[in-house]
Amino acid sequence: MKKLCIDARMINHSGIGTYIRNILARWPDSNYQISVLIHPLLAAQYPFLKRFHLIETEVPIYSIKEQLGFPFLIPSCDLFWSMHYNIPLAPIRAKKRVVTMHDVNHLVHTSYLTLPQIMYAKLMLQQAARRSERIITISHFSSREIQGYLHVPKNKIVPIHLGVDRTHFSPSQDQQVLEKVRDTYQLPDKFILFVSNLAPHKNVRGLLIAWQKICDQLPEWKLVMVGKPSKQNNWNDVSKKNVIFLGQVDYQHLPLLYESAYASILPSFYEGFGLTPLESISCGCPVIVSNRASLPEVFETDSLYVDPHNPDDIAETLLKIIQDPALRDQLAISGLQRAIRFNWDKTALAHREAIEALL
Repeated sequence: MKKLCIDARMINHSGIGTYIRNILARWPDSNYQISVLIHPLLAAQYPFLKRFHLIETEVPIYSIKEQLGFPFLIPSCDLFWSMHYNIPLAPIRAKKRVVTMHDVNHLVHTSYLTLPQIMYAKLMLQQAARRSERIITISHFSSREIQGYLHVPKNKIVPIHLGVDRTHFSPSQDQQVLEKVRDTYQLPDKFILFVSNLAPHKNVRGLLIAWQKICDQLPEWKLVMVGKPSKQNNWNDVSKKNVIFLGQVDYQHLPLLYESAYASILPSFYEGFGLTPLESISCGCPVIVSNRASLPEVFETDSLYVDPHNPDDIAETLLKIIQDPALRDQLAISGLQRAIRFNWDKTALAHREAIEALL
């Protein structure tokens, strides 16, 4: 029986956590003996983890303790799978390694980082690429970025698109529930929604500048921002007129926020995949996304696109969809059809096949 050990300590994070939760929850029963590294406070939150042998640890991510103590927690196994690039650098008792690299944003947008952060990311990404027999990534765009920035041969990388949980992200058609969520967050009748962390590469500054260009023309409209604040805040000097910041919201309420919105927008400079816009279209909420990185690969013709470096273009596109309800409805329908193509069951199966091929 083959033995696998999986690092799932980031299971409670937003984007990476969504990936970990959905892959492990759908991992098919098999002849593998699977150990999962997890924080003890998180182990009980996810019933699907009971299927695995849990190695509970409080070793924090991105820390010296992670490098000093973590390798000793990994049991003797056929394969160790790091679901993020923070791999153990010391030798481990695994015959082979797999790492998931979602993107190489920290190598591309270094101006947002401190020198220690840049040095850490560069070291860890390089070592993860060198020490792993296989790299799983989440788009063909990210595969090309890994090849270019880390000089990894294409045949070492397996690109696998993410999925969307349509049991959670789908139109509810329950007006009473929608009204309750509207009341809970005091949502306006007409609003555009942004869902992501508020990091600089998400282009929060550009979006706010664009919104200020048009908000006086649309006094009844609001821009609603959902997401965790970032320490690298570069938009304090921009006006926030007619902007509502909700911070992080209850995961159970997120589909209802999408459904309540007229449209959502993510004008990022860089995305490895674009999970929140996918969740949006799965709820029937059309999206505006950047014309850069992985986003055209994922959304093709079922989105409106903007130049993230051009606030005028962002403003004009927002006006275009607001002033053309027929276009909005057309994108909502085609978006729902596109979302069906992205399925976590298919994604989990592709991961298993990649690992079986390696073993």
